[in-house]
Amino acid sequence: MRNCLTLTILLAATSSVFAQAEPEPIPPRYGVPAAPDIYPQLSARDALSSATKAIEKGKFDYLAAHLLDPKFVEDRVNERAAQLVAAVDADYRAERTSQRQNPVAIPAENRLPDDPKLFDVSVKAEARNRAFKLVVKDIRDTLEEHPDHVDDFKKFLRVGQFVDAGDTASANVREFKDRQLFFRRMENRWFVENRQQPEAVEKK
Repeated sequence: MRNCLTLTILLAATSSVFAQAEPEPIPPRYGVPAAPDIYPQLSARDALSSATKAIEKGKFDYLAAHLLDPKFVEDRVNERAAQLVAAVDADYRAERTSQRQNPVAIPAENRLPDDPKLFDVSVKAEARNRAFKLVVKDIRDTLEEHPDHVDDFKKFLRVGQFVDAGDTASANVREFKDRQLFFRRMENRWFVENRQQPEAVEKK
C-alpha cells in the first residue's frame, strides 16, 4: 500500500513539473497573432528560415511583428506614429462630431470617448496602428524591390556558418566577404537583426 501511495505522489509531482515546463503563449504584437509552430524561432537558423518563409508567403506583417528585431520595428513605428498623431487627431475629432450628431447610428461601446485623456489614448493607439502598417509597407517594398535578398537568405541557410555567442549570433557565407547576418535572442526566441555588419565598438 505504501509503495502504491509513493508511486502516486511521484507521478503527480512529475505531471506538475511537465505542466510548469510548458512555454507561455506568445502574445500578439500589433494585432498579429504569433504562430511559432509555423514560424519557429528556437535558433538563429530557425529565425532566418522563418523570415524567409514569411517573405515568400507575403506575410510581411508577421515578419515585422514577430521575426525582425523588436527594437528596430518599435523605433520605426514610434517614428512614424509621431508623424501621424496630428492627422489621426483631426480624423477622430471629425468622427466624434459625427457620432454626437447621430448617437443612435453607432453602439455606445464603439464610440470615440468624450473624456480628453481617453480620447488622447485612442488617438495614439490608432496612430501606432497606422504607423505599423506603413512600416510593414516599407519592408515589403524594400524586399520586393530587391528580390535577391531572399536568394541570399536561402544561401545563408544552405551553406552559411552560424556562430552562436550566447544571446547573439551571426551567420557567414564564404563568398559574401563584406556581409554577415546577425541575430538576437530575447525571451527565448531568436530574431533577425536589421544589419549586415558588426556593431561598431566604442573606443574607450
